[in-house]
Amino acid sequence: MSNTQQDPILSLLIQANLHSRQGDFIQAIQLLNQALEAQISKFGVNTPEVGLTYCNLGNTYQSNHQYEESISSFQKAIEVYLACSSPANPMVSSAYQNLGIVYSDKGDYNEALECLKKALDLRLKVFGKDHPDTGKTFYNIGKVYVYLKSYDEAIDSFKENLEIYNKTLGQNNLKVAWTHESIADAYLSKKAFSQAITHFQAAIEIYNSISPEGSEESARAYSNIGLVY
Repeated sequence: MSNTQQDPILSLLIQANLHSRQGDFIQAIQLLNQALEAQISKFGVNTPEVGLTYCNLGNTYQSNHQYEESISSFQKAIEVYLACSSPANPMVSSAYQNLGIVYSDKGDYNEALECLKKALDLRLKVFGKDHPDTGKTFYNIGKVYVYLKSYDEAIDSFKENLEIYNKTLGQNNLKVAWTHESIADAYLSKKAFSQAITHFQAAIEIYNSISPEGSEESARAYSNIGLVY
């Protein structure tokens, strides 16, 4: 007998994942809620399994643009993880980060910043500064500052991300190039054209080092340099 036949909850979770991958978010949400109900009945509320399913629900609701339901799910995930473990659990910072991203998608940028800064504080304590997950949170904070047109703060956050990614991922990495472009875009919004060009060129050098010249990424960055001139 297979594991899924032995464990109906696991079967529900696997089916939900398959439907989500196919873009059938309504069915995935229905299956995740069934799994959640079964998990709570079997394990109780404050268990890691329930916290993870709340996170999966939050992600799936977000994909279906059901932001209020997504926010509620991530908030419940945080409550569960804090009840069954501690703030040092990496899933707590992950849930705060995802919650911040949903608030950003919804246009609630101040709420987004509050959640992302909580995620950053936790990740600095758990992982330290030189960790890709910490860098990712700096990047997401930078994006929210861009939406708020707070370009200096955005640039500071992106540069923190860039420093971390250079150390942890290496300089010739696609994510490093994306950060250079984000910094360049922020400088462009400030009309700081020479700084924008510097970072667009840095992005192009990385794109050309890891993919053929004329790639879509290089073309986009060259086009952006054209906008500067």
